[in-house]
Amino acid sequence: MPERKANKIMPFAQGAEFYFAKYKRKLEQGQYIEALCALRVACEKEPENREYALELAELYTEMDFYEESNYILLKLFPKDPDYQEECLYGMGCNFFGLQDIDRAKECFEKVLRYYPGGNYEEDAADFLEYLEEEQQIGGILSAAVFAEAEKGRRCLDNGETGQAIEIFSKLAEAYPEQVFLKNNLALSLYCAGETDKAIALSRQVLMQERYNPHAICNLLLFANGAGKKELVETYRPLLDKADCREADDDIKVALTYCELGEEEKAYPLFRRALEELPYDGQVLYFAAACAQNLGKYAEAQQYFAEILKLWPQNTVVSYYKQKMQRCRDTGSVLKIPYTCQVPEEEIARRLLYLNTQFALPDEALRELWQQDAEFSALVLWGMEAGGPAARKMIIGVLVRIGDARAEEIMRRQLLKREESDEAKNMLFFALHYIGAKQPYIAYVSGKMTEVRLGATEPSLGKVPDSYDEILRQLLELLTRLQQKKMLPQAVGLFSEYLSTYTKPPALRNCKAWAGALAVLALQEEGVQVRPEQAAELLDIQVRSINRCMGLIRRKMAEKS
Repeated sequence: MPERKANKIMPFAQGAEFYFAKYKRKLEQGQYIEALCALRVACEKEPENREYALELAELYTEMDFYEESNYILLKLFPKDPDYQEECLYGMGCNFFGLQDIDRAKECFEKVLRYYPGGNYEEDAADFLEYLEEEQQIGGILSAAVFAEAEKGRRCLDNGETGQAIEIFSKLAEAYPEQVFLKNNLALSLYCAGETDKAIALSRQVLMQERYNPHAICNLLLFANGAGKKELVETYRPLLDKADCREADDDIKVALTYCELGEEEKAYPLFRRALEELPYDGQVLYFAAACAQNLGKYAEAQQYFAEILKLWPQNTVVSYYKQKMQRCRDTGSVLKIPYTCQVPEEEIARRLLYLNTQFALPDEALRELWQQDAEFSALVLWGMEAGGPAARKMIIGVLVRIGDARAEEIMRRQLLKREESDEAKNMLFFALHYIGAKQPYIAYVSGKMTEVRLGATEPSLGKVPDSYDEILRQLLELLTRLQQKKMLPQAVGLFSEYLSTYTKPPALRNCKAWAGALAVLALQEEGVQVRPEQAAELLDIQVRSINRCMGLIRRKMAEKS
């Protein structure tokens, strides 16, 4: 009888070691996306394995995902002294990549101070020497200038054009040689409806730097948006001569070509940008959209596939990927926009679906969150892509869910530089409510800081003890009103009110403030409730609640 061959079929379920070995193999082959996918699985299977976590943080840094890397390192740092030197050095590299120069120097200096003769001493010293030389010759602007410019960009993204103009006007006047500040000021002016001023400033920049890509693009976009065809024709030849020195320049010029309907000239620039930023999700999206709009279906699908490997829960990409296939099957034409967002009718459908699910009882909502991948992905989409109202709603849902994954999502959101300080204030209260351990590490007003409940800015001093009592009374009142699910909205209002002060105000009548916050938050959400009801439940005079409501309304009106 012939000898039976050994069964070479591997078991379906593999352990963490298998995926870590696969990660190493893919990394050696230069297949970073495949390596990342394998390493993520290894970390999921052994979440307490610190060696795997450090590998993941290092890989994120190599792929320019600095915030993701820092999130891991900040979690690891207090857990094990053996890894602290490596964590400090890694965070220094990440802060450098994020242009947070002061924080980068702080990390490298700590490596030299606390770990002399360590594994990273020489590298940290080299980094510090480079940073100091660059700052001396003016090659790097101070962290304060970058933080202020970042604040201006956030204002612009949030539609606060007046504040953006004020910030960039001051910066451009103080640093006239920094053309990027003038370009941002021109964009702010245009968004505020001051098109002629924006065009004039862009022309001024071009007199300073004839082929500055951002100034050329701004001028063409402003003129095209205002219907000034002659001006577009005059400056259009400059676009072909734009002095593109880095990926950001290529992207700006490519998007301008797309706006002018010349996508065949845009596509090579997107591809060139990807040579420098091969894992940048936004650039991959632009390249995919441009490829599809030029009829390059296979290339578009490949770009979208890479994005979904990097971010499996990206529902915008999955939407267009599926729609591309349907259009291909039916022979219809699909033009993908460059806004990295689904169409308005799909936004409406998603919000309607989410609102329907959010009405479920808490237990049913948690079960849906844990078992339905589409629902949890759409919750993340709402957090990332929604406006202030949608984000407030999503934070409220994460509070109701209250599990470890919900906590992690909120903590990660705190480290996103583009997130508004107002939303972060809400997140502080939400994390406190679900019992998440303090302090909360966040970028606040452009600076990374440790924040405790009630601290709306790093400069705020000790928070009055009455704030905790107000929150306790607020929770108790909403529970008695059978509106416990509205706590995040009320806490958000409290956070907004506190943010109007530079120092924590003394709020002594805790019950009155809790009543005022509850009534105003419920009324804002369309719930019929009167101050008299809250006063009766709190056993206080209704005039006390009315007085606090008046103070809140006045401060919020002043802020508006």
